[in-house]
Amino acid sequence: MKKHSILIAIAAFGLLILILQTFFLYFDIYDHAWWSDILMHILGGAWVAMIGEYWLFLRDSDSKFKGGFWLKLILIVSFVSLVGFFWEFYEFSLDQILLTTHQQSLPDTMGDLFNDILGGAVVSCFLNKK
Repeated sequence: MKKHSILIAIAAFGLLILILQTFFLYFDIYDHAWWSDILMHILGGAWVAMIGEYWLFLRDSDSKFKGGFWLKLILIVSFVSLVGFFWEFYEFSLDQILLTTHQQSLPDTMGDLFNDILGGAVVSCFLNKK
């Protein structure tokens, strides 16, 4: 797959997530469907993993990554975890400054991070299968 096609696929997946997010917010899906937040975090983690795969391994075709499957998986999961951490910190900041309720509890936050990592790990395994 060419670099241009990969970038279009990543952008299209990001657009799908944005459309779903808008739909879920407009129709209050988050308040009525317990699975909606889980789905969005899995998709978000998958999208961040796609960005990480491109950024770390695919954008420069002259350099070949010498690490194996497990090293790639660790790098991508670490990248997804870092982005997920900053996302949860962003939500925490909104809750503190604007008095919103994006984070209901510590188990909710840990579940969000777990689902981010799950989505990222699945994509990394899929993209790096032999």
